[in-house]
Order: sequence, then C-alpha cells, then structure tokens
Amino acid sequence: MRGICSECGKEYELESGSKPSDFQCECGGNLFIKNKEFNSQDKSSKSSIGLKPQLIVITIVVLIFIIGFMGSIFLKDLVVTNVTAPSIGERGNQIIVPATMKNNGILSTGCFNVTYYLTPEKRNIEKIYIGKIRISELYAGEIKQQNATLTIPANVTPGTYYIRVWIDPGNEISELDDNNNVGYSSTQITIN
Repeated sequence: MRGICSECGKEYELESGSKPSDFQCECGGNLFIKNKEFNSQDKSSKSSIGLKPQLIVITIVVLIFIIGFMGSIFLKDLVVTNVTAPSIGERGNQIIVPATMKNNGILSTGCFNVTYYLTPEKRNIEKIYIGKIRISELYAGEIKQQNATLTIPANVTPGTYYIRVWIDPGNEISELDDNNNVGYSSTQITIN
C-alpha cells in the first residue's frame, strides 16, 4: 500500500495493515493512502495549490505585524518647518511666536509637547526656556501652524536671540527620525 504526504507529495511504501495516520513525513506533513486514479502529477498541483492559502495567511500576518506594531512605532515623523521670531521683545512681557510643524509620517501622532527657548546661536547652548504648548495630534502629512504665547523671563540678559522650537522633547512619539525635531527662527529677536 502506498502513502503520500499531504504537504510535499513524497511517496512512501506502507506495510500491510498500517494506517497512514501512524506515520508522518520528514517535512511534517501527514500521509494518506494514494488512490490508484490519482497520479503524482495531479498530487503535485494539488499540493502547490494547498500551499498558496498558507502563504497568503503568513503574508497577511507579517503585514499586520509590520503595520500594526512596527508601523505604530516608526511610521510617524515630526518636523519643525518654520519659526518666526518677533523683531522686539521686552523682559517680563509676552510675545507671540508662530511655528509650523509637520508630520512627515504615514500615521497620526498622539499628543505631544512643543517647547520654546531663547538662544544666542543656532545651537543647543545657553538656551533659556520661555514656555511650552501641547499639540493634540498631527495626522499623516498634516501641516499645522501654531501661534504660541510665551513669556520672556524678567532676568534674561538684554540682547539678540534666536527662538528655538523643539517638538516632542520628551519623546512621547516614537518616530522615524528624532534629529529633525528642532527648528530655529531665521531672524533674531531683540530683547530689551
């Protein structure tokens, strides 16, 4: 009596009185009794057809994992695209700073903070905190201009400063690139 593997199509000679269910193929497939009218060419095409649904299921599971798990982590990207400094500010008074932010990713973000600083140079040195705002969400590809009302500290040294804007300083949003979360005003504000 001949047995054939349901997965790979390999044929086995079974002893009389043996049942196919007592054996398993090297590939892990189960054996069944080969029908005389069923030739090996038919079996190989049936076997390859039988594998296609399995491959489709595996592909779908992998895609769901990538999009669902990895995508939620890596398919967001917050960017500062523009910061406008007012020309003059007074110590102890408020200023309004427009900043434009964008989500370059393909998934929406959750909530995140945006912090604002005065800094004498376009570098992360001698920065003076002047406030923060909370953004509720940026959808995929969304550009948002936000006017922040900020207070210049009364004890700041008079002079000229750039305004530094830092999106998501606490890394609440997992992103493709955290190195593009900071932007500076192109011009300086004069603090009196």
